[in-house]
Amino acid sequence: VEAALADFKIAIKGDKSAHPCYYSAVCTDTLGDVDGAMELLNKAIERDANHAESRSLRGEILVRRREFDAAIEDLTVAIDANPNDADAIAARGAVSVAKGNFGKAVDDFARAIQLNPKHARAHHDRGLIALKKKETAAAIADLERALTFDGRLPVDPRYADAYLSRATQRYEQGKNDGA
Repeated sequence: VEAALADFKIAIKGDKSAHPCYYSAVCTDTLGDVDGAMELLNKAIERDANHAESRSLRGEILVRRREFDAAIEDLTVAIDANPNDADAIAARGAVSVAKGNFGKAVDDFARAIQLNPKHARAHHDRGLIALKKKETAAAIADLERALTFDGRLPVDPRYADAYLSRATQRYEQGKNDGA
């Protein structure tokens, strides 16, 4: 990764597009230097205000920093630039959940699922909202889809709560054999 970063520094000087800044930010973020990644993403966005990938990654970093309003703003710009980006749409939905705007979140999850019917995160998060609303059948259906579409074995820890939520709902319904 260090060698790649050295090459990106050279590319950033010679290529005035957003791309080398974005790819360098991805590497920098992977190494745990969030501030450095943000600096590079800001530079990428200076070069191209609508660079979808940079806006999306900056939005994700802003979520980690719990700067939800700014994250929604960046994710919205990313979605406007690339309206078929199911990941950015699902990410914006997750931010809406964090802000307590469940209606907007469900709309984003539904759109992400429409674009990518196998989008595990969108099904999972929409299922959790259904649980909160006591819509048990819809919750179980979405959680089962999330688990089916995730397809990773062993179970990805991010979806362990989907298993837990589904088991809890089955138990409460008296379906102990499936819990």
